[in-house]
Amino acid sequence: MAIQTYVSAVTVDVLTGQPLIILKGVNDDRLIPIRVGAAEARSIDRAYRRSRFATADAHDVLLKFIKEVHGDVMAVALEEMEEGGMIAYFRVRTDGKAIVIDCRPSDAIAIAVKTGNPIWLSASAIGVESKLSDDDESERDKFRSFVSDLKPSDFKLDR
Repeated sequence: MAIQTYVSAVTVDVLTGQPLIILKGVNDDRLIPIRVGAAEARSIDRAYRRSRFATADAHDVLLKFIKEVHGDVMAVALEEMEEGGMIAYFRVRTDGKAIVIDCRPSDAIAIAVKTGNPIWLSASAIGVESKLSDDDESERDKFRSFVSDLKPSDFKLDR
């Protein structure tokens, strides 16, 4: 069963310094951290904050192409791969047919944010990225508390 999520935050893991995209379930309080690269996090953060820049990034170019061929992004999904890790895809409808485009999870998340689509996570994908087990409510509460108490001043940004 897949759950519908959206980007709740773009942040940094305080222990490793690795960028994280925090997805939140639409119909529940689940928080799912997705690890991404720094460049991908910047792109997603720009889209999340609706920042405009003079030059388009790769996702903007792709979306412009989709629009030019009269296409619409219909759905975005993340799934577990057999060998571990995650794979993502988005569906585009054009000329009455659906096209499935495989991509990295960070690309799918950026496309979802830029188009306003939810991000569908398979149950297996939740297990890949989430460090919280279904039966460990104490750890879940600690993580929720940690994320909800984050402030920009908690992060030291090296520039």
